[in-house]
Amino acid sequence: MEKKLALKISDVRNKKSIPYSNSYSRYSEKDILNAISYLTPLLNDTNVNVRLFCLQELAQMTRTSNSKEVIHGMISFYIRAISDRNGGISGIAINHLTGYSADDFSDAHKDSLCKRVFYSGFHKDRLIKLAGYLDLQECRSELQAAAADTRNLSVMWAAHLALARMGDEFEIQYCLSVAKKYGINDATVNSLVSDLVYIRQPPVFLFLIDEIQKNEKKCFPANGGGNEPISCGYRLMEYLARYIVGFPFSVDASGDIVAIDYVSALKVSRQWLSDNRTNIQLNRNIY
Repeated sequence: MEKKLALKISDVRNKKSIPYSNSYSRYSEKDILNAISYLTPLLNDTNVNVRLFCLQELAQMTRTSNSKEVIHGMISFYIRAISDRNGGISGIAINHLTGYSADDFSDAHKDSLCKRVFYSGFHKDRLIKLAGYLDLQECRSELQAAAADTRNLSVMWAAHLALARMGDEFEIQYCLSVAKKYGINDATVNSLVSDLVYIRQPPVFLFLIDEIQKNEKKCFPANGGGNEPISCGYRLMEYLARYIVGFPFSVDASGDIVAIDYVSALKVSRQWLSDNRTNIQLNRNIY
């Protein structure tokens, strides 16, 4: 495995570009763990293409692995990559980390992440939300300071969201007050609602459940699906389906509800949410 990787890395250095791999080979746990060990030191390489290759190659190799040891090894690898001096690589590492279940992170992972949240040069807002997802209580004082610091509004808002995700009642109500101030409409249904569902707290979802019942046509279909305004309930349905346990519909890879008839799906969803409003269960083990 090391020889194959060494040849690929040599090719990356010589061509000064990253070869695209469409290989769908299955690798043994031993091969993957050896690859992680071999490629991890190269995160310090001076060649940005080599570092990017390391991330892409391991992501390709591990995409079908359910091995706990592999998952733990990859989380450690991505945590190290967060501190990369290239913002693109750092961002890729954060994206991968948000794809893991909260249960996949060990105490050592969480401790290492907490040390990086406020000392990495890029994507501080996204790192703060990652800290909230993982309930990093060791970072609470830093998060509270960030929530009160108006010099960087995106970081400040991320800190409010993270603290709300961690169950801070004041912050939950603060985020709800912002949502109620701006309302749910076409301008807010993507950015604001995605932040609200991230919080994953019952009061926030009760607010969204009430909003989905409204018939006002304040939104437009996603992805340019039409010029006629529609109820925002259709868009909210797609968000709620991802995080409410037992929701009557699932979503596909693009985030669309898996249903032939969206009108009927919204009607069924509204009734189900009305019937189950007081005992909704939220999946907090995903980002």
